[in-house]
Amino acid sequence: TLQGNGYVSAAQTQQKQEDLLDISTRLSTLQRSKTQLQANQIALQSELDTLSNSLATDLTQIARAKASLKQEVAENASRQAVQITATQAGTVSALTNQPGQAINAGQVLANLIPVDIKTANAGNTSKAEAGSLEAHLYVPSRTAGFIQPGQEVLIRYAAFPYQKFGLHTATVVDVSRTPFAPAELPAHLAST
Repeated sequence: TLQGNGYVSAAQTQQKQEDLLDISTRLSTLQRSKTQLQANQIALQSELDTLSNSLATDLTQIARAKASLKQEVAENASRQAVQITATQAGTVSALTNQPGQAINAGQVLANLIPVDIKTANAGNTSKAEAGSLEAHLYVPSRTAGFIQPGQEVLIRYAAFPYQKFGLHTATVVDVSRTPFAPAELPAHLAST
């Protein structure tokens, strides 16, 4: 319109049209860049969400593995030692197994002398003096019925022939109510 009215020359009009085309091209390029950047932003957000989910999954698996390992440690610790409590107070007099040795169910692990027997012996100074000998004698089951607590017995020692040194007088303190299987006896007695 300005060129038709003579206010602007044809060269100026052409210059302005070229400027308009240049600005339009730049605008198109910027819009294309904006679209690419938006697409990149969406892709990066999607990747961030995926990584967040993957991280949460990995952390859950690590926590589960850690809990499983703690449980295994607790189970292994409980298998390392077992505490056996006696039904009454006393002193362990004989251990039939060594540490680390495997045992079977129902196997005798030790003999226990009750406290009341020890105090009865200590109070009876005429029968038992301080430092007196206490022996554990194993007898066949066919003769065990003839032995009773308080019974006087005579002991022969293999190292001292009784013909020369005589017999030792002793008193039966207790008779076990449970028999021993041959496998539970000490090795040198099981064969006899």
